[in-house]
Amino acid sequence: MKKLKSILVFFLLFSLPLAVFARNATSLYVYVQDINAAGPPEIYDDSIIFTYQTKEQVYFVGARFAHENYRILHYYTKNARGLFVLVLPMPEDVSVLKYRIVIDGLWIADPFNPESEEDELGIKHSLLFLQKRLPRFIISPEILPNGMVKFNLKAESESMVFIAGDFNNWDPFTYKLSEVTPGFYSITLKLYPGRHHYYFLVNGRRVIDPYNTEVNKDMDGLKVSSFMLPDF
Repeated sequence: MKKLKSILVFFLLFSLPLAVFARNATSLYVYVQDINAAGPPEIYDDSIIFTYQTKEQVYFVGARFAHENYRILHYYTKNARGLFVLVLPMPEDVSVLKYRIVIDGLWIADPFNPESEEDELGIKHSLLFLQKRLPRFIISPEILPNGMVKFNLKAESESMVFIAGDFNNWDPFTYKLSEVTPGFYSITLKLYPGRHHYYFLVNGRRVIDPYNTEVNKDMDGLKVSSFMLPDF
């Protein structure tokens, strides 16, 4: 099963057309390709996203994990923004993910992950604490009765998440999403029928809705999510 999931992720990111994948797989592709800055590992559905960047010339980035006895080398590849990215299927029966990365042959702890520990030899290992997973299939936007629309997003716990769109004059601080469960944010708004455009702001970073495959561009040429609200 793990091998099959790894093959699926590989083909998703680098081979097959998006149209042959389910909506959640397409949203993973869109999300990964749009990441423009490295940060701590992120959990996205049944996958973990690792990122790396540097101003120096780097030819190779990889990672090995303790639950695999550090035997398997996982390769980072560059996304559409030129960022090194590794998408790892969520390991089963692992509550704390321990790992190290390699940069052109030099093994180090993940510099973008603040969580780490030293072993008895003084070697630092990066740690990722895997929380209880959220539902795999998330709908956003979710069309409710009487013109109500529910927007959902997964992000790092205790994040500041807002939504901006044509329905609030693109003000990025009018509507703040509530953290319903750790890492899961939601807001329900009453909107007029018709086509709407929007984006999320997560800790100051602009993010299109990873669960919505309809993507357009605003007047500045930036990507925005889009949907049609029917007239009830």
